[in-house]
Amino acid sequence: MMAATKIAIILACVACYNHFCLARRGKESQRPLPVAFDEDDVIQIVNTHPDKAWKAEKTQFYGKKKHLTQRLGTKDLDDAEFAKLPKGTPRSVNRAALPAQFDARTRWPTCVSIKEVRDQGGCGSCWALSVAAALSDRICIKSPRQWTYAHISSQDFMTCCSKCGGCYGGYVEYAYEYFTNTGAVTGGEYTNNTAEQTGCRPYSIPLQWDYTITPPCTKSCQSSYYRNYQQDTYQGTSWYTVSKVDAYGTVSDDTETNIKTEIMTNGPVSCSMKVYEDFGTYKSGVYQHLTGAYLGSHAVKCLGWGVDAATNVPYWLAANSWGPGWGEGGFFRIRRGTNECNIEGRVNAGFPKQYG
Repeated sequence: MMAATKIAIILACVACYNHFCLARRGKESQRPLPVAFDEDDVIQIVNTHPDKAWKAEKTQFYGKKKHLTQRLGTKDLDDAEFAKLPKGTPRSVNRAALPAQFDARTRWPTCVSIKEVRDQGGCGSCWALSVAAALSDRICIKSPRQWTYAHISSQDFMTCCSKCGGCYGGYVEYAYEYFTNTGAVTGGEYTNNTAEQTGCRPYSIPLQWDYTITPPCTKSCQSSYYRNYQQDTYQGTSWYTVSKVDAYGTVSDDTETNIKTEIMTNGPVSCSMKVYEDFGTYKSGVYQHLTGAYLGSHAVKCLGWGVDAATNVPYWLAANSWGPGWGEGGFFRIRRGTNECNIEGRVNAGFPKQYG
């Protein structure tokens, strides 16, 4: 009875807060005050919230908030610095001509990397995995018959780009810059069986919660690989921001159209977002922040959009880097068009050279 009363009081406060606080377009939409609850409260509040379009449940982070927080390794440039970065050249597209739904996995079905979900383990390397995953997809998309498979090594960014970062966090933008100027080799997912390791520099960080040591930079391939480091290096021709953000952090009204056009034309992009406690409990549906404290910034791969049939809520489709056991098979959907958790305010992409 007391628990039910507690939830009712919280929801009443949430409703009051939402009524009197108006969101400013371009900034992250206003949400309930980020009060830190225990996870059972978070799950119950989400699943009984009148505005919910998603389901919360106990995930691998239940009782392990520290393990969730240490995975949030994206470092954000300030708004003024981000506004000075190179901009993509938006194509002239009629908004009405854009499809209501788009999924890169079905648009380019022979590019198997688009369907993959990576796992960063306990390392705060989400920024590197997001960039490596999106570039792997784009290398395939740009190849002559869209069959080239190059699983770009996230570890190359983490260890050899001194400007980028490591297990304690890093910058998406600098990783794209590094790929354009220097390049990166291939590298498969982590496995403790050396016979199953693939690529030049496979991910060597164990999938355990407390591993935060950045490995050293090694510009050589594993001995069983058939090419040397230089032969295996892939490189880009340019990189750019897709979000249109001014020096004060305001996201322009045409940013949503720019993101859609970029994904539909060139392939998946890297999206950075703010993460709150409730995101760790996400199971399915269209996520929007409903409760819980801010934990940190995270980077994911955005690969499509649509409108949820059950709730009629527009969404972005994204691949997370927490393994296939989290969310919708490792993927998730997040509210589109309201800059939910700043998902539309930090979008980056790069053009790889043509291979294959």
